[in-house]
Amino acid sequence: MMRLADGVHYLGTVGDPQVLSTYLVGQGNEFALLEPGPSNTVEETLYLIQSSGVPLDSVKYLVVTHVHLDHAGGAWKMIGRLPNADVVVYKGGGKHMADPQRLSQGAEMVLGPLYKLWGEMKALPADRIREVEEGETLSVGGHHLRVIYTPGHSPFHMSLMDLESRSLFTGDAVGMYVGEKDTLWPASPLPSFRYEDSMVTIGGLESESPRRLLIPHYEPQSDVAHLFDLNKRTYQGWHDLLDREPPEKSLGQVVEDLLGSSASYSWIPSDELARWVITMHATGFRQYFLDRRDPQPPPTAGLDGAGRGQA
Repeated sequence: MMRLADGVHYLGTVGDPQVLSTYLVGQGNEFALLEPGPSNTVEETLYLIQSSGVPLDSVKYLVVTHVHLDHAGGAWKMIGRLPNADVVVYKGGGKHMADPQRLSQGAEMVLGPLYKLWGEMKALPADRIREVEEGETLSVGGHHLRVIYTPGHSPFHMSLMDLESRSLFTGDAVGMYVGEKDTLWPASPLPSFRYEDSMVTIGGLESESPRRLLIPHYEPQSDVAHLFDLNKRTYQGWHDLLDREPPEKSLGQVVEDLLGSSASYSWIPSDELARWVITMHATGFRQYFLDRRDPQPPPTAGLDGAGRGQA
């Protein structure tokens, strides 16, 4: 566990290959776990909590920024080990936690090999789910987490600002960032990615003037200005490139064009899983343009397509 500020800790990045960075907020006998992760990493996350000296019965909230499998898929499994915790989700997302069948079926269809790596998602008891809205504040262990509605990646997506430390838990409102390679790609999954909403969201989060970004993919980031700038340039760059691509061009060719658009992507073609992940996000971003040109009902799916592609 890494201390980031008083009462704010980075627990670690779980999964093999790595899937999600998870965080703990609070002090004394009250804590919130932000981003419980997929079901196949639950035991690893619980071990990290206990090894940090935090009793499992002191966890008051499991906060999921949105209901995709890599963020919320393990909540049903974890809640049985956390007797005093409620699962916190943005208003409208609770129904997917209580009845995840449609979400899981869509994810299994689209995620490919990642679905088995992450594991299944099962229903949560309705009385363990708490929905919140824009501007609400969660009080836990001397900290106050203000809810910020951040659509674009998914419709029931929220970020949270810890008012004491000015630490911003972004969820997937920002892109997927591999820090050691300074590589970022948009968090643009099927079926709900919306470019305009994402750009407004990124700008809105930047205006909050956070001291650090606690991103789920991957690890906390202290160079806030760089990460916001990289997000805006990358989302805009993908937008401009894909807007020029003819609809008849194959997805494979589109992905090649995207990979050639930034020197920071040079390592991806030789990393099979990373290439798979980029392809999924390119599919969602491209579908956004195709839907604008010829609106169609969105496919049934619920996924992030988030995976690191490296240990």
